[in-house]
Amino acid sequence: MALKNEENANIIKANKEYMYIVLTTILLTTIFAKNNVPYFYLFVQLFGILIPTLFLINKNQKISSLKDLNINPINKKELLFTIIIAIFAYPLITILNSIIVSFLPNVDSSKVSFAGAENVKSLFLQILIFAFIPSIVEELFFRGYLLKRFMGKGEIFAITYSSFLFALAHLNPYNFISPFVLGFVLTTLTIRTKSILPSIIGHLINNVLA
Repeated sequence: MALKNEENANIIKANKEYMYIVLTTILLTTIFAKNNVPYFYLFVQLFGILIPTLFLINKNQKISSLKDLNINPINKKELLFTIIIAIFAYPLITILNSIIVSFLPNVDSSKVSFAGAENVKSLFLQILIFAFIPSIVEELFFRGYLLKRFMGKGEIFAITYSSFLFALAHLNPYNFISPFVLGFVLTTLTIRTKSILPSIIGHLINNVLA
């Protein structure tokens, strides 16, 4: 009974920490976007997710080494498997999301525009800001720090619930299934390899392809 109560307390605390991160990112996004801050997405990642995550890690007495954050090396076979899974999973996830979205009310996307890369430097910056940095920052929080808080309830619960929170953090009902399935794949890779490196690589590949 005491162990169960401790597990429930860990989940409740993790949910509060998750809400703190999400609300912080929403607040920073609103402030930076309203004031037209250049590359505001980068600042949101750093000040809204990375720094708070590092604070939580430093505060958590149960974290004493990088292994406690699933930061472990992987072998070449695991690296190759991760790359293959990420590349083949992307189109399947996209198709599945499109099917689900087709049942939702239509959204006028004519006013939505995305900045394309004008040159090599611009392309590099976009990959760095929208793919590379988020893959490290978000994986450190979701698969590094947060995942182990849910493992007391079993792998299935930990994988499903952490994937749900990952998808929910995107705050977009039209883009919920994609991050949920992606989170499911990345979390499974993390648990199987005992490392967040595959999830970082898989997340990076997905962001680049997207």
